[in-house]
Parts: sequence; structure tokens; C-alpha cells
Amino acid sequence: MRVKVGKQSRKALQYYRINFHFQEPYKVVLDGNFIKVCIDKKIELKGKLEKTLGGKVILGNLSFVIEI
Repeated sequence: MRVKVGKQSRKALQYYRINFHFQEPYKVVLDGNFIKVCIDKKIELKGKLEKTLGGKVILGNLSFVIEI
């Protein structure tokens, strides 16, 4: 199952690289709820995203999340 999921994600990323000129480092915007769940479950977010996307990742969040 994992091989199939990995293959699908690589194909989707290749599509975006070609058609929309995505390139490294990938800028990923994160929601506050998503960040909280990752902290609660002790998930190393940056490492997992870099492995999934196959390149360097710059993490960002929405400005109103910081203000609250």
C-alpha cells in the first residue's frame, strides 16, 4: 500500500513541477489546528514533509494564528 501512495504523491508533485513551475524550497502554509495536533502527537512535521515532498521545506503559518 505504501508504495502505491508514494508513487501517487510523486506523480502529483511532478505534475505541479511541470505545469506550475514548483521548485525547491517548497513553502508550506500550516493551520494552527494542524500544528497543535502535530505537537500533541509528537510528530516531527518538517522531516515528514521533506520526505514526502522530496526536497527542502520552508514552514509558514497564517498571521492571525500568531496573534491569538
